[in-house]
Amino acid sequence: MRKIFVILLVGFLIVLLGGGTVAGYGFYRASLVKSYAREAKRIMEESNQVWSQKKLENTNYTEEEIKEQVRLIRSDSEKRLNELAQLRAVRDVSDLKRWSEDYFTTAREIAIQFEKVFDYLDALKNVEDSLRSLSGSTSGFDEFASKFGAFHKRLNSSLTKLKETAAPVGFENFHQSFVKYLDNLDQLIVDAVDAAKKHDANKLNTFGPEFDKLIKTGESIKPPAEDQTFEKIATRENKDILRAVSYTHLRAHETPEHL
Repeated sequence: MRKIFVILLVGFLIVLLGGGTVAGYGFYRASLVKSYAREAKRIMEESNQVWSQKKLENTNYTEEEIKEQVRLIRSDSEKRLNELAQLRAVRDVSDLKRWSEDYFTTAREIAIQFEKVFDYLDALKNVEDSLRSLSGSTSGFDEFASKFGAFHKRLNSSLTKLKETAAPVGFENFHQSFVKYLDNLDQLIVDAVDAAKKHDANKLNTFGPEFDKLIKTGESIKPPAEDQTFEKIATRENKDILRAVSYTHLRAHETPEHL
């Protein structure tokens, strides 16, 4: 509605000036720049109000609340990009258009990367739960085969899910090493269960030392620290984009000097 009013008003001024086509056209384009800047600033202000409903740095929030906030930033960024796409953009606002779109595109991509981190950590937790499920001692071949057979099924299931979950930025090396370790551990369990079913005591005697050695190997594989993960997701380029696109840029295009 506001755009229609501006266009009608400019059209009226062109007619009123009569013969001042070039000057009227210049005023018309300047008004479109001002209108675009005003609408872009409104979109950004509304978005920041939505995002600031919860502060991510507040440690009192639960993991689910933080996940919800990240999902909100992603979905809202997509909404704002669609709104910006609906605005009429003349050549004069190319920089402003790029700044605004870069702001929400960057925010969306960072949110997507953090969602990948959350999904990956959930997959890691499943693996951790499966590893913790093995406890206590066994007596006899059949009990060993039954207990470690169940452990293999649970470990294999969580390992499959981990392999299907894309490693987020910063986790690539850890993922490769940890999956290789889990594959070796799972294969060792399969071989031990097979030996127990065959009552092969000699082969089972080597299982304990090999199992302990593998467990120590797994304990040495550490995921990246949280601050390192954030630095890789929120790269300097991304942070510069978010910092640079401020109300100052938008307000500058609203000033009378552009008319």
